[in-house]
Amino acid sequence: MEIRTNRLTIKPFSPTDADAALNLLTDSRIKETYILPDFDKREDAILLFQRLLTLSMEERRFSLFY
Repeated sequence: MEIRTNRLTIKPFSPTDADAALNLLTDSRIKETYILPDFDKREDAILLFQRLLTLSMEERRFSLFY
């Protein structure tokens, strides 16, 4: 399922989102305000992204508010 507006797209992750997601997951500024693990290596962040990708494919993970 995908929801699009002029400024926002809500959709499950795809493998092509990996680089952008990894940049966010390892950004020190984001870690200041959002609880993220301290990754010793990028491969650890990849494992988290793969888990998020799998979870995002489950339709029950979405909530729609009208």
